[in-house]
Formats: sequence, structure tokens, C-alpha cells
Amino acid sequence: MPMTVKGLLVFLLLPAALVLSTGCVVPQAKFKAVQAENDNLKKLLDEKEKEINTQQDSFRKRFEDVSRQLDIYKKQAAAPKPETEKAVKALTDESKKLEDQIRALGIGDVRDGRLVLQGELVFDPGKTTISRKGEQALDKIVAAFKGKDVLIQVDGHTDATPLKRPASIKAYGDNMGLAADRALAVFRYLVKKGIPEKNLFIRSFGASWPIASNATEASRVKNRRVEILFIPASVIPRPDAK
Repeated sequence: MPMTVKGLLVFLLLPAALVLSTGCVVPQAKFKAVQAENDNLKKLLDEKEKEINTQQDSFRKRFEDVSRQLDIYKKQAAAPKPETEKAVKALTDESKKLEDQIRALGIGDVRDGRLVLQGELVFDPGKTTISRKGEQALDKIVAAFKGKDVLIQVDGHTDATPLKRPASIKAYGDNMGLAADRALAVFRYLVKKGIPEKNLFIRSFGASWPIASNATEASRVKNRRVEILFIPASVIPRPDAK
């Protein structure tokens, strides 16, 4: 336990008291010198205690100031910014308008803002060649979005059945390669029909992102698909953007 100032004084004065209690004769000058030294020590201890208390008060005040400032920063960070709210609302409205346009095309299914086209609709069986029905579906997309500042993302998907035909394995390697070639075929068709290449990009997922089980042929048909996502151009800055 820390010794208090009073306790320390008792400790310092104890030798003098013991000398007196033994009956020894202490010279008056020496006694006064010891007493003066003890008085000086008491004064120094009082000053040091006062200094420590002052420092503690200062540290406590600084801590309270920092805590208050931190609370202010937290409230400022949590408060919604008018500019941000306005931008989010504009983007939400634009995305809703795009989704309405996608539904109006009358082709495929719309899932979470994506246009889902079954592989059998777009491609000839087991190939990456776009079928006549596929061209008709893609032509509707071109008619709706040609000349508009919209980014178009084309995602290729397959079922989980491994490629077996030697010709398919040689041409695509695996399902990831097949999905990539089908997405690329859609990309090239849209470019040929007038969609700017800078507004298009593709991705391949192979069999890694199924929307149904692969247990039956009916479910595998759902997984063989191309998904097309339409994105407001303001969302993704491009090199040519001013």
C-alpha cells in the first residue's frame, strides 16, 4: 500500500522521537537542524502531492475533451449526407427504370435486375453459335439500348456436367471455357449490331454459380444460361469520362 504524506512524516520524525525517548541528551543545535530538515521534507512532499493532483486533473480534462470530440466525429460519420442521399436516390430511380425496360422486352426472365436467357434460346445445342431465336432476342436488346449511356455486362454459365465430346474438350477445355466463349459470342454480336464495345464487358462462371440443382435435366437446363446486367454508366467511371 502506498505511504501517505502523513505516514512518511511519522517515519521521518521517528528517529528523533526515539532519541528523545531514550533520555539521551541531544545538542540543541543538532535537534533544530533535524527538525528543520523534516520541515523542508514535509514542504517538498506537500508540493509534490499538489503537483501530482494538478497533473491528474489535467489528464482527466484532456481525456474528457478527446472523448467529446470522438463522439462528435461518430455522430458526423453516422449522419447521412444530403449529397449522398440524392445520388443514391438518383441511382435507384435509374436502376428501376432500366429494370422496367428489361421486362418490357418480353424475353427471358428478370432475376434481381438481371435478364436471364436460357442457353437453348440463345445458342445452337452444344455450341457457341448464336441461334436464329437468339439473334431475335439480342436484336430486341440492341433496339432498346443502342445509343444509350448504359453498360452491359454479359455473364456465361453452364451446368455441372463435364464436357465429354473430344471436339468440345479440344475447343473449350472445360465448362469455364464454354461459358466464356458463349459470353464472348453475345458480346461480339451486340458490337456488330451497334452497341459500343466500351459499353460491354463479359465474365465467365462456368458451373460455379448455379440457380438450380444439377440433379435432373430440367434443373440443368436452368443452369445453362446467359445473364445480362444493365448498369447505369454513372456507376462505373470510364477512362473517357470527363
